[in-house]
Amino acid sequence: MAFADFETRRLHCKVLYFGPRGAGKTTNLRAVLKHSSAEWQQNSSELTPVEYEDNPFFEFLPVSIGSVKEHHVKVHLYAFPPHRLYSTVYSVMLKGIDGMVFVADSAMDKLDDNLMAWQETQDILAHEGILMSHLPAVIQYNKRDLKNALPTEILRDQLNTLALPEIEANALNGTGVMQSLGNVVERFMEQLA
Repeated sequence: MAFADFETRRLHCKVLYFGPRGAGKTTNLRAVLKHSSAEWQQNSSELTPVEYEDNPFFEFLPVSIGSVKEHHVKVHLYAFPPHRLYSTVYSVMLKGIDGMVFVADSAMDKLDDNLMAWQETQDILAHEGILMSHLPAVIQYNKRDLKNALPTEILRDQLNTLALPEIEANALNGTGVMQSLGNVVERFMEQLA
């Protein structure tokens, strides 16, 4: 749930990026910073990796997106792979979640990794009592430029059993990245209204 600081007139929101290792979560965060408007960039920070023994727990990017109802809105973006070893980290990170982007790797040989990560993501959310039906979420089919990219219909059939909004993307060049984040932000802002 978004946190409002009435004294400073700031609204803080949290969006998490899930998906299998190598699907493009970090690339999404880098593309958000690169392709965001000058105003967003002016009020944003650098991508910050949080590591333990050279293994990233998660990466963090705070992004300012302007004002809503006289409050400055800052979205805190986090990217990390679902992994059962990180259950304590997930428990903490999921507190106050406002939205989620699941980044799926479109490569044909990554379907099993996508399915495993999607199931782990749903299990992690359910364990924390977060209902997918109430969470603004989008499935992003990343790496659509690959020669061995699975048809979207197969990815949809295998992954999108909840009929979530879906966006085709190529995070390396920024295609679909801002649309994915924008879809989630727009939906949780509607919930706040």
